[in-house]
Amino acid sequence: MSANEQVGVPLPDFIADRLMGGIALEARTLGRAQEIREQAKLAYGESLLDGRLQLLAIAAATFAERANIPGTETPSINDRLVLLASFFQGVGATESLISEGQYVKAAAVLKQDLEILTRVHEVLQGVAQPGKTPNVRFAPAGAGRLYGQLNDVAHPSNPALLVTLLSASENGNARGVSYVPAFRADTAVALYELHVWLLLELSRELLRLMEDLYGPDPTFVPIIEWWLVVAHQLVNGGHIATA
Repeated sequence: MSANEQVGVPLPDFIADRLMGGIALEARTLGRAQEIREQAKLAYGESLLDGRLQLLAIAAATFAERANIPGTETPSINDRLVLLASFFQGVGATESLISEGQYVKAAAVLKQDLEILTRVHEVLQGVAQPGKTPNVRFAPAGAGRLYGQLNDVAHPSNPALLVTLLSASENGNARGVSYVPAFRADTAVALYELHVWLLLELSRELLRLMEDLYGPDPTFVPIIEWWLVVAHQLVNGGHIATA
């Protein structure tokens, strides 16, 4: 006797009648994501959005300056190049998670990005241990506190915290947990500022890597000066504490 006959359900028909529901579930999430993105852009403000765009342009200019030109090879340089490439490859995905209301997933990705930054500093200090989670005490000042906060959000063992990020509200009244994302301005701005800070720090590490690859090169000076301008803009805008 088949499983279908045992339960007395014509399983193919049962599934076929409900397949469109799966498509609709995803469509509701994606549709809401675009609404949240518009709300998030207003919450971030022009200076933060402009800072992110300029940092991406700085990274692009840095990568392009010596594209396909061999440089000095050392284990440190090679390891940092891989780490930086993995970070910049994912910046678009990270931004989408934050700006489309996927705060729990965004926290997990930002935690990984912070680990990438930490590993870069471990490599520079000669303390990186293969297979070991990067130790945030080797990261820039303040990273340990940020890492702890991200870990609290990203870890599924904190359901009370997750509820605050997954609950929708209307006129200040909670409407319960939903799979459809809801916009939370304070969370979105905090995560986005962290994302931009990581961009700032890893853009600096990219410029440092270029000097190690090719030696002091005056062609990078305008890019470095540009980075400094953006860093000061972000500090003056109150988006980061230090540069």
